[in-house]
Parts: sequence; C-alpha cells; structure tokens
Amino acid sequence: MTARAPGAVLALGVAALAALLGGILALLAAKAGPLALVLPGLLVASIALAFVPKATATIAVVAVAVLEADPAGFLGGYTARYYETLPALPVRPHEVLLGIAAAGVALERSRTRKPVATPGALTLPLLTLAVAAVCGVVVGRAADASAVDLLNGLRSVLTLALVPFLIVNLIETRRELEWVLGAAVAVVAVKTAFGGFAWLIGAGRVIEGTVLTYYAPLANLLLLAYVLGVLAARLRGARLPRFVLWLAPFALAVLILSFRRNFWIALVLGAVLVLLVAVGARGRLLLVPAGVLILISLYFGLTALSGSQSDSPVVQRAQSLTPSKVQGNAQDRYRLDEQHNVRAEIGRHPVFGIGLGVPWAARYPLAQALPGGRQYTHVVVFWYWLKLGLLGVFAYLWIMVAGVRTGLRVWRTDLDPRIQGAGLGLAAALVGLAVAETTGSFTGVEPRETVLLAVMLGWLAAAQRLRTAEVAGAAR
Repeated sequence: MTARAPGAVLALGVAALAALLGGILALLAAKAGPLALVLPGLLVASIALAFVPKATATIAVVAVAVLEADPAGFLGGYTARYYETLPALPVRPHEVLLGIAAAGVALERSRTRKPVATPGALTLPLLTLAVAAVCGVVVGRAADASAVDLLNGLRSVLTLALVPFLIVNLIETRRELEWVLGAAVAVVAVKTAFGGFAWLIGAGRVIEGTVLTYYAPLANLLLLAYVLGVLAARLRGARLPRFVLWLAPFALAVLILSFRRNFWIALVLGAVLVLLVAVGARGRLLLVPAGVLILISLYFGLTALSGSQSDSPVVQRAQSLTPSKVQGNAQDRYRLDEQHNVRAEIGRHPVFGIGLGVPWAARYPLAQALPGGRQYTHVVVFWYWLKLGLLGVFAYLWIMVAGVRTGLRVWRTDLDPRIQGAGLGLAAALVGLAVAETTGSFTGVEPRETVLLAVMLGWLAAAQRLRTAEVAGAAR
C-alpha cells in the first residue's frame, strides 16, 4: 500500500489539475465564446512561432502580398476575410504574426545579448512618425473619435513606423538579403500570373466597363518596383536569371492593365529616374533633349487622345487624364469637391489637424457620397495633415526622402549589381509612389500597401547597414 501511495497522489494531482483547467476553459468559453476552446493551442503555436521569427515574418508578409483584400477582385471574395479582425480581438492575422515575430526577435536579442539594429537614416523619421501618431490619438480622443475609427487609422501608421525596425533586425547576412529578393521574384510571378489570368477571363473588379488586373495599390507598387529594379540591374550589367528577365514584360503588362492612372505616371517617372541615375554624366546630357521630346510627344499624344473615338480601354483610360474628361467624370469631380472641403478643414485646424478617427466636415457639396469617404482624402499629404498635424506631414516627407537617399546609397556603394539594381529600383519606385499619392492615399493609410512599403524600407536599411559593416571590417 505504501508503494502505491505516490502513484495515487500523482493520479489525484493530475485529476485536480485537469479539473482546474477544464473549469478555466469553461469560464473562458462562457466569456469569449468557442474561441476559448482553441486558446491553448493558439498559445502553444504562438510560442513556437516566436522561436522562428524570420519564418513567421515571411509568412505574414507573403500572405499579405498574395491574398487580395478587394471583394470585387479575382478570388477576393474568398481571401478578403483574412483581413477581418480576429474574434474578440481588435487585431488582424498578419498583425498578430508580425507582433509574434517582433517578440521573437526581442527574446533572441536578450538571450544572445546582440545589439538591436536600427534602420540607419530612416530611424529618426520613423520615430517622428510614431510621435505624430501619439499626437493624432490624443487629438482624436479629445474630439470624441470612435474607438473603431481611431484604431483603423492608427494601425497602418504604426505598421509603417515599426515594421522597418523588425525587418532590419531579421536580415542579418547578405545571403538573407539576396533570399528576400528571390522571394520577391516568386511573389511577383504569382501576382503576375493571377492578374493576367483574371484579365484574360474577364474576372475581377470592373470600372467604367473595363476589367482591372489589380485595383489595390500593393500589387501595383510591387510590380512597379520589380520592373524598375530589373531595368536598373540590367543597366548596371547584372547577370540575371532568364526567368527574371522573361517575367519583367509580363509584370509590366499586368501593371498597365490595372488601369491605375497614378501608377502609370509613377512608372514613367520612375523609369526616367533610373535612366538618369544609371547612364552616368555623359548619358544625362543626351537625356535632357530626349526628355524634352518625350514631354512634347506626351502633350500632342494627349491632345490626339482627347478627340479619339477608339474603343480600346487603355486609350479611354488615358483620355481620362485630359482636363475636359476630369471635369466630366463623377469620380474625378468628387475628388475636386473633396479637396475643397479638406483644405477648408485644414484651414480651421492648421497645426494639429482633426486627429485620428475624426471625419472631415463636408461644408461644400460633394458630387457623390462614398462610404467612409470623410475618413479619407485622395492627397496623402492632406491625410497626414488632417490626422497627424504638421508633424505627421513632416514625418511622411522625411521618410520618403530618407528612403530614396538610402536606395541611391545602396546603388552607389554596394558591390553586387543585383543589390545595386534593387536599391535604385526601390528608390525610383518611392519617387513614383510619392507622385502617385497626390491622387490617392496609400502609405500609412491602406494596410496592405503599408506592410509592403515598410518591408521595402527595412530591406534598404539592411542592405546599407550590411555594406557599411563590410567597409568598416575591411578598414580594420
């Protein structure tokens, strides 16, 4: 009997623990619903993912890039649910994964005592944006902004401010730097294939009778950066795999067939910038008259298009860039009416804005009413001014300038032509994006595009940091 006593005690202890855990789960189920029944498994999975932060971050970013959020887009009706907030939690799946990856990096740094890397020249502008976000929350709460609208406005701003810090700590070697480029090519191939197939079968969002390959800015920014990066790498003399070269014209076609006029302009501007930087001083002398000829050709081309009767959707979309078509289009008229109201609101709140989650007042008539339209503005600088005040505008402009300068520095200082091409391509894409955002707010506003841009900035910072470390090591 004495020998059996420890076994009996152990059995009673296990039974008591099981009863306790069962009671806790029952209580959680009563409070949080069926989700509580899977909480232990989710907790174990989160701990496991924290031990592999690089894989966790990769899953999060690739999922955001591949899964479309537009319900009217090709397969978007199935994948858009991925961006809904989790049950009983005000966060989305990719935000949870990025948070777990960040926790994993923090644990790994504390265990190994390695210093935490910062994104170089981007550090101060990103921190400035974080401070501006806090100010936007304070101003928004003082104006009684709803918690939901405030959180929706805050989440993308924080993503832009914090994710580059995560990425620059995840990319620790040149091999990982190159691996990210390879993963980007794979994602571009997937987006190109799905976008092209959707356009061919006529499935997806339809605007003015035309099927778009992609309406969301993420896909367009990704394809834009890819095309410009391949162009820059080839001009640098990089030897690229055939697949990478063959993919570029198809990616360009899918980008054009998105019919996003602002990204068309970004493409032309980005390509000109790549040529200006890549051809050297002598080549720039030839590009000046070439640029004048291009501008003259564009002027006469748009003039001819305005009177064309062609049924081509590309021609009709290009015609919408002419002033007469802008006035005749209801959506474009709405944008003009919107800016009239937004400028008046900024005039009333010129320093701190109206705060996150607060809609701008419609003091003047609008061409149409859009759901949630008064939480948004089509000029990104105005959005930052309204939501985060002048500090937010300064932070946004500083981030874009610092990103472009970092990309150009990678182009000038790195020794690998592929890395150099990617650096210049991303710099040109940032310039094009900044111009595109004069007619649409994406950065820090649209969640998916913000994740992609934050990863791009983090990659540039990592490339520059690794090159600086190599130079410093060689000098010792």
